[in-house]
Amino acid sequence: MTKIYNYTMVGLIAALYTPAAHAYIDPGTGALFVQAAIGAAATALVTIKYWWSKVTTAFRGLFPTR
Repeated sequence: MTKIYNYTMVGLIAALYTPAAHAYIDPGTGALFVQAAIGAAATALVTIKYWWSKVTTAFRGLFPTR
């Protein structure tokens, strides 16, 4: 347990105390992020639509029409 804690602390310290990279992000990388965001939004919308139809179908079964 102590080794895991030590490795975790060393990794955390290394991640927090890194110097600034001053790296260049080209337009291709920006386009990748935009494409990932659009894909995530589309996936979320389709998933919400799928589960919403399951919920409404379940409630229609509970309350039959006249």
